[in-house]
Amino acid sequence: RFDEAGWTGTANEVQDATGRGNHGQSYNSATTAHLSPVASGSPGTCRYGVFDGTDDYAEIPHDAVLNGSDTLSYAAWVNPDSWSGVRQVMAKSVHGGGSGRAQMGIFSEGGVLKGRAETVGGRYEVSASLAYAPLGSWSHIALTFSGDSLRLYINGVERAATTFAATTLRQTTDPLAISKRVGTSQYFFDGLIDEVRVYANALTPTQVLEAMNARHLCPVSAVDHFDIDIGSGSASTCLPQAITITAEDVGGVPVTAYSGTVTLSTSSNHGDWSVSSAGGALNNGAADDGAATYGFVAGDNGSIVLDLANVHADDLTITVNDAGAGVSSTSAVFQFRDNTFVISPTTCTGVSCPG
Repeated sequence: RFDEAGWTGTANEVQDATGRGNHGQSYNSATTAHLSPVASGSPGTCRYGVFDGTDDYAEIPHDAVLNGSDTLSYAAWVNPDSWSGVRQVMAKSVHGGGSGRAQMGIFSEGGVLKGRAETVGGRYEVSASLAYAPLGSWSHIALTFSGDSLRLYINGVERAATTFAATTLRQTTDPLAISKRVGTSQYFFDGLIDEVRVYANALTPTQVLEAMNARHLCPVSAVDHFDIDIGSGSASTCLPQAITITAEDVGGVPVTAYSGTVTLSTSSNHGDWSVSSAGGALNNGAADDGAATYGFVAGDNGSIVLDLANVHADDLTITVNDAGAGVSSTSAVFQFRDNTFVISPTTCTGVSCPG
């Protein structure tokens, strides 16, 4: 599903959501993102893989369950930035480059979108116009092999098919490659890929639609750190300073389901806290000691705005600590000063106003 908070190129980081343990690995800075999913919200499609078209890819080591024989189906969502040349979505070894041509693949070539099967009885291909999978948009692609037919579906509609005498797919021990040709550094996909699926059976048209419309709950990421936004870095001892605190995962994405309790402190041990925009309970504690506690609630969506008032001309930092989660973050240094000018615009009324 590519729902991981980010990839770093370590083994088994690309998780198999089926529970069968066919985890994979990313290479050359392929990563995940969340801003433009196929379907937003939770349930939705959550995060997705980002591939640069130059050298990014992910690979799933061979397992017998990934090989089809008399039936097999591939499916994925794609959002291409370019289809130029050969751009592989997913395949075993249909281009060679590994232990030999085998199994199936989905890729662009010669200005069309292709599905290919390498069988004991020979190679079979289907192709459809790339207009059905335009640049900059999500399109669902499925390729099904039934033993005597090969069918290509785009957005749930069969766009190409061929039939032949019953045969089986050629077997291989090569990995399943996403965004790359097996064995060589070629055919990298340029764009976004999500919801990559391998089925042992040949999906029916109804099952293709079900796969396309499938949604799932997005995982609740663990909090890795707190982003502490102190604004410009300068504040007045005359007015409170708004401080935005956001719980984020390792990829810098807000953890909207965060509901922990944090302690707040200032390095100068000065200041008083109050709520500006937050739904939980704040306990400011003793006056002017810079310390407080706050409990995040569901309505905060992982981010709050608190006001810090400080009558001392201090240089200070703010530390936010969730002892239960073992997460602590400290802001950059910012300044409270007595000589800061605060300009408050007003509306002039009366005969003395200009104009």
